[in-house]
Amino acid sequence: MHFFGEHVGKNIAFNGSVKAAGMLPEGFIEGDMLSGRSHPGMISYQFFDSMGITISSAKPLPLHIVSAAHLSLRGHDGTSSYWGESNVELMKLYRRRMIVLYALGLTPGSAEIICTGNNSFKAVLNVDSNLRHYHRQTLALLHSIFERNGCRVIEARRINDEGTEFEDIHFDTTHMIGSCRMANRKEEGVVDAWGELFDYPGMFVTDGAAIPSSLAVNSSLTILANAERVAAHLVRWYCRGGNHPIVQESKSEVDAAHINN
Repeated sequence: MHFFGEHVGKNIAFNGSVKAAGMLPEGFIEGDMLSGRSHPGMISYQFFDSMGITISSAKPLPLHIVSAAHLSLRGHDGTSSYWGESNVELMKLYRRRMIVLYALGLTPGSAEIICTGNNSFKAVLNVDSNLRHYHRQTLALLHSIFERNGCRVIEARRINDEGTEFEDIHFDTTHMIGSCRMANRKEEGVVDAWGELFDYPGMFVTDGAAIPSSLAVNSSLTILANAERVAAHLVRWYCRGGNHPIVQESKSEVDAAHINN
């Protein structure tokens, strides 16, 4: 798809997802208090102005914690407490008292999809000093929240699909966006403000790929709202007899939007 532009598969934003796990103290409401739900339903904007992040809580889903990390309670002696008897004791408390805090932030689009040959592709995250600082600062804040509320921090060392711990910082998220991002011109992105591909009139992108930057919140509603906006625009276009989608009144909207990176 390189003929659609040099930005296809690049500038991927992952919403700055940083996760931390903790053990609720005795006397707290249990972590699985909302049976059948993955999230207790809390979101905080307390640190949005100062750090550009929101913080939410979640139950420790196996997909995000157990199968993707070695877990051990901070303060336990030994380096292999994610295995053996100590891990058995930890898992006994897992469902009732373990909880996850995760932060979503306004991190830049620093990931891309590259071809590794034989029609195989993989996602690569370009980690620079700013992203390392963001990860270190955000994780320290999440640990501080746990400790100030009497929780014990659970060390979660991320592992790959072979069970080996990653040597570098690692992000996992389900909020990736921007691989065909909106922009003012082709040199900066793949589609215009209405999701139409530059130089390919009539072809539109309306999913998360078109969202140009991290949002610091779950991206689902933003993706839906943008898709409905583009759909309404296309309806107006067809109702006017199929003229080019960017009708006169829409041009002023595009100029006002002034979409940047």
